[in-house]
Order: sequence, then C-alpha cells, then structure tokens
Amino acid sequence: MSQPNSYHQDSLSLDCQEILPRLFLGSEDAAYSDVDILLNDPYRISHICVCGFGLSRKYEQHFKYFQIKAVDLPIYNITQDVLKCVEFIDEALNQNENNHALWLNSLSVIFAFKF
Repeated sequence: MSQPNSYHQDSLSLDCQEILPRLFLGSEDAAYSDVDILLNDPYRISHICVCGFGLSRKYEQHFKYFQIKAVDLPIYNITQDVLKCVEFIDEALNQNENNHALWLNSLSVIFAFKF
C-alpha cells in the first residue's frame, strides 16, 4: 500500500497516516476532504471516529460515525470515553476485513486500542 504524505496534501492524498493496518490517524481536514478520496484507494474509509468538540459529521450517508466531545486540555479526562472508542474501532475492523477506520485528533485513543 502506498503511504500518504502527511506534509503535502494534493488531490489524491489526505492529511493522515496509516498507523496500524486499516487504521488511519488524521486531522479534521482529512475527514472533510473529498468523499471520493476517502472512499477509494489507498484509504477506503468506512468508519470515522470524531474526537473533538464542535466537529460535524460531513458525510453521514457514506460512513459510520462515532463521536466523542473531547477537549484537548490536560483537565479533560479522556478515560471516560476510551472504552467506547476502542469498542467502535474493534467492531469496525473485525466486522469486515474491507473496513478501514479514520480516527480524528486523538492519539490517546489509538494507544488504548493498541495496548
């Protein structure tokens, strides 16, 4: 699989990286990119987890979404949301081998999933 370039976004790449097989970590810009880029190779996104406050679900007709209203501040206790996020990603990746997930703005959740 070709690796997307996180430093240069052109018409065929997103601001995200595949950090585990079929699991991408990206920015809000990645999730709001052209729907055809998200749906096709190399990404083939099927599920999007939105970790942030005030972020919308732009393409609800195309993707299954899960959203937590996390705030990126040291005072926010993300552990209250981690289990739900891990369940969503686990279901997405185990439900169908063709599913790919895009995780927005929360490396903490990815660490919880991996470990």
